[in-house]
Amino acid sequence: MDKEAEQVRESKAESESRIHELEKKIMALEARGSIQNSQRIKVEGESKAIIDKKDSEVRRLKKCIEELDSVVLKNSVRNVKETEHKMGQLHKELEASEQMISGLKEKVAEVVNGEALVMDRVISKDREKGLMGLKLQWPVVAASVGAIATVAVVGYFHYESQL
Repeated sequence: MDKEAEQVRESKAESESRIHELEKKIMALEARGSIQNSQRIKVEGESKAIIDKKDSEVRRLKKCIEELDSVVLKNSVRNVKETEHKMGQLHKELEASEQMISGLKEKVAEVVNGEALVMDRVISKDREKGLMGLKLQWPVVAASVGAIATVAVVGYFHYESQL
């Protein structure tokens, strides 16, 4: 019986030793789990702080975009008004140029080949006013009108490019 008791004691000691080892392993696993849990919580907190920072930056940038859109809209409205004003001025200049051209046409029509002509204005069948007995050189007249119109257009585009 002593032999059996001895085996039971050895078996019990061995079991206790294994239990003690398993308890140590369990404690180590629990410690590791606790460390991992605290690291996870720390990372989540840091991530949340970064996300909050980025969200506030996004809101700030959206506000800046809205302000810039407002400024661009104000500038475009002002530019449209300035452009309309310039177009009005150019239109007036064009009318003045056309009047000057028509005045020059009349003077040219009066003096042809160095001789002064007296002519009557006549209205033809198709209701056009003209000068009786005078053939104007239409290519010259057209070129003059075209040159003045070109100057007006170039002036307009030059002004627009400076805006």
